[in-house]
Amino acid sequence: MIDVRFVTVRYAHTTALDSVRLMAGPGEIIGLFGANGAGKTTLLKCLAGLMDPTYGSVQIDGQEAKQSRKISYMAQEGSSFPAWTVAQHRDFFCDLMPDFRPDRFDRLVRFFDLPAGRKLATFSTGQRASFELCCGLGIIRPYYVMDEPFLGHDTATRQNTLRLLAGLLGEKDTLILSTHQVQEAEPLISRAVVLDKGVILADVPMEELRSRGQPLVSLLLQNRQADSLKLEELLAAEWDETT
Repeated sequence: MIDVRFVTVRYAHTTALDSVRLMAGPGEIIGLFGANGAGKTTLLKCLAGLMDPTYGSVQIDGQEAKQSRKISYMAQEGSSFPAWTVAQHRDFFCDLMPDFRPDRFDRLVRFFDLPAGRKLATFSTGQRASFELCCGLGIIRPYYVMDEPFLGHDTATRQNTLRLLAGLLGEKDTLILSTHQVQEAEPLISRAVVLDKGVILADVPMEELRSRGQPLVSLLLQNRQADSLKLEELLAAEWDETT
């Protein structure tokens, strides 16, 4: 169980997360949605134990996230070495991580058609995102956390990746996925969490949305109405000043 207990993260004069409460159990696939700057990456880094909350705590199966080795984290900015090839990374992970599966990693590299002998510095944005998925999914852990894993992917690659995730994850594996690809991710996820300005605005099971006949995108738009009103007020004020 992932247990986020009233987590607040502050940087100088900015509050990135404000008393966030979130739980994720075995087998859940959670879509984390929100605008840029909403706090998604900060939350995922807290889950992975890469960032300490200012207040609150994150526990993974009763253990502090920083001490846990149960989460495989796939970062948006990448965690690889640009001067290394895919093959060099594979050897490094084999030596470093006992739960790394080189056979699974190799299959994923072939699936994404990545050149094993090329340095990552020569990869496109989409290839780097695919390589990050190979690394993260090549580690066998009960919890997977992905930050914008489809960055730079074309439509066909995104759809293939979503099908891959649906087939690769076990029934007890937990995935928390941050993405802007709302409509494409909708069939995969079992729960939608909307984050805005460091606060969770909505946390809804997809079954509930489907029973109401409500598409996921409408939930996101519904939670952006306040900003839309502010924009309309701003434009109206600007128009009044110019007339």
